[in-house]
Amino acid sequence: MIRKSKLFFIRNFSVLSISLLGVIAVILALVMGYLHQNYRLRDIINLSMLTGDMLVPLILFIIALIFRNRYFAVGTVISCFIGIFLRLTSVILYHKSFMALDYNSIKLLAIHTDFESVQAIFGKYCYFWIIPIVIAVIAFISYFCVRVWKTIKLCRKKCRKTAVITSVILLFFSILSCVAFFIYEEKSQVVCNAGRPLPIAIYYIIKDFADDTKKDNNYTKIPLPEKSREELVKMKILAPENEHVKKQDLFDKIIIIAVESLDYDYLSCNNPNMPKGITPNLDRLSKQYVSMKNYFPGSHPTSWALTSLILSRMDYERDRYIANESMFAAARRKGFHSYYFTSASGDFGENSRYYKVMFQANIQMFRKEFHEKYNVNLDNSWGFADRSLYACSLKELKKCPSKRFIAVISTMDTHFPYFNSPLSPEEEKAFPTPFLRSLYSTDRELNTFITNIMKDPELYNERTLIIVTADHTATLGENYTKRENFNPARIPLIFITPNQKVFQKINTKKYASSIDLAPTLLDLINAEIPSTFMGRSLFSDKNMALVMPYYPYMIVHSEKGEKRFFLDDAEGPQETALRDFFYSHYGSK
Repeated sequence: MIRKSKLFFIRNFSVLSISLLGVIAVILALVMGYLHQNYRLRDIINLSMLTGDMLVPLILFIIALIFRNRYFAVGTVISCFIGIFLRLTSVILYHKSFMALDYNSIKLLAIHTDFESVQAIFGKYCYFWIIPIVIAVIAFISYFCVRVWKTIKLCRKKCRKTAVITSVILLFFSILSCVAFFIYEEKSQVVCNAGRPLPIAIYYIIKDFADDTKKDNNYTKIPLPEKSREELVKMKILAPENEHVKKQDLFDKIIIIAVESLDYDYLSCNNPNMPKGITPNLDRLSKQYVSMKNYFPGSHPTSWALTSLILSRMDYERDRYIANESMFAAARRKGFHSYYFTSASGDFGENSRYYKVMFQANIQMFRKEFHEKYNVNLDNSWGFADRSLYACSLKELKKCPSKRFIAVISTMDTHFPYFNSPLSPEEEKAFPTPFLRSLYSTDRELNTFITNIMKDPELYNERTLIIVTADHTATLGENYTKRENFNPARIPLIFITPNQKVFQKINTKKYASSIDLAPTLLDLINAEIPSTFMGRSLFSDKNMALVMPYYPYMIVHSEKGEKRFFLDDAEGPQETALRDFFYSHYGSK
């Protein structure tokens, strides 16, 4: 009798688990649609999670009922909770970082983060404390059902038959929804991986993993076909062979400030939806100095974006294994000392090791180095405050052994979960959310840093250039940009120098991305532009921004609008030329 009670308990537990998984799936499907801020068909199709997520548990449950096998019943419960865990993970991940549960996001988390980073992304959900509560509730209800079952003495055979029939019907709809979703994606070429049924999502994760493990890190560069070269020259991605570029040696000191996740539309002068007075200093700088209007990150997140900025290339993951020139290395041949400063940990993605080889800076300092040298304390889960980073960086620059230097400073305050220097009660009231306070504080600390540079005549003169930009567009935090998707969008690019006449030659409305910044700066110090660079100087006639959120997905911004495509699905002369352009720099595995 005891064994039968246990079996009934497990079966009821299984039924309730499947029911809970179905309910959670449909609720979270509606949440996904809400997060999209859009209820078109491609978002409503997320409702397929209602039965799609239940595919594996239903198969196990039917076997458990037919053969009266408690082990398959236990497997049903376990698979249900794995499904609940994965679905909650996918929604939280999407809500916090706009990444879907797929192979790319898993690989990104594995490469780019450690536990501190995961905790920062998931915040209070990091430990998934809700899961034990759900288990306890199901266990209590299951026990209650067992007691009711034993009390009213229902016909167990008839009940089991009904359960099997019901489960088979649900299984039919589950298979149907998965197949329909798969066909929809294949035919429409619209990837809805944020709302894929879990069996489909897991299938693609395994498939992508298998495809990736078949490859090695040996890349064979593919020569650029002449037809594609002609098309790229026509598109002005490449310069004509007979072009003569006039180079000038105009600057001795270049300081690039890459503000974390600083969207172009986070500046109140660019976006009326922003709270009044939140970025007064950035607004002033963008009006006072030459500022680009259609400038995009070459990629994201930070490691990818910094590769675009310093290497003028687009694929960080591949560039870790390819020997390339960098902006720092090219500048060194003209007598420049180089620096890379960040308050983040060098352990993230082993960046301290990879950056040393990739960026080739004379000095690179991460959180550990700043702490050891200046006793700087951790201010948030990602790093220390911008004000400390600026203060320590300024000390390092003043000690530069060369009269010429180029420095990149990567900040952290505007990264979720956000940090701000102390604010007055009035300021806290005006900017009530952590994101807004962080943005306001970032604006103020940035202005303090620039002011301190300008006060030093040895650092700031006619041959000094300060550049304010972002590592990448906003991918975390409050969406004041009002975009329907979170692909890379515009970021600021402000040239601060007493020598403004130089930059007045640039058309500020032209389209460009961060791969174009390094060749621009090398032009300004009369340095040769390496052949490994993919960008082209802002002083050229190029008027197109190339962006790669992740391989092999490319976005092209131009006066004709935005065009997105996958490299391997390139059609037409322009897309084919861009595909060949990419593979001529990276090759295929």
